[in-house]
Amino acid sequence: MKRFQFRLEKVLKIRERAEQEAKIAYAEVLQKKNAFEIDNRDCDRIIEETNAERQIYLNEGGNLDFRIFSAFDANVRALLRRQELNNRGITELQPLLTERENALREAMKQRKILEKLKEKAYENFLLEMENEETDMIDEAALNMAVHSDKSKSVTGDVND
Repeated sequence: MKRFQFRLEKVLKIRERAEQEAKIAYAEVLQKKNAFEIDNRDCDRIIEETNAERQIYLNEGGNLDFRIFSAFDANVRALLRRQELNNRGITELQPLLTERENALREAMKQRKILEKLKEKAYENFLLEMENEETDMIDEAALNMAVHSDKSKSVTGDVND
């Protein structure tokens, strides 16, 4: 029995490789965007903690030292600037992220098309093999019947 061989197997492997590369490229940009977002959340948390410490300092009746309040404010301003830079980075990455996502979708689509073709080719192969098997069985049965009739006519055992 012959083995199934997809004639576009090399093309399918190339498309699978292209899809993997597109996934990696997309993941790299997504990872950068996520890093910015995580840093923004960390900044939010630190700002909240700084404001809470400032409030505790005020509630405890600490002397109103300008240097301490200035340090609190400088810390919050630095974190807000960092968040602004992160947001710019996210905004700059968005078109690239969209481009890479579209490239990934296209690569996946191209691979799936070939996989569907391979599945259909395999189904056709199985059908051909089944038809060949049926033809061989029919031919063997016909040969047996013809052979049986010949042997009956030679021996004279023909019942009509």
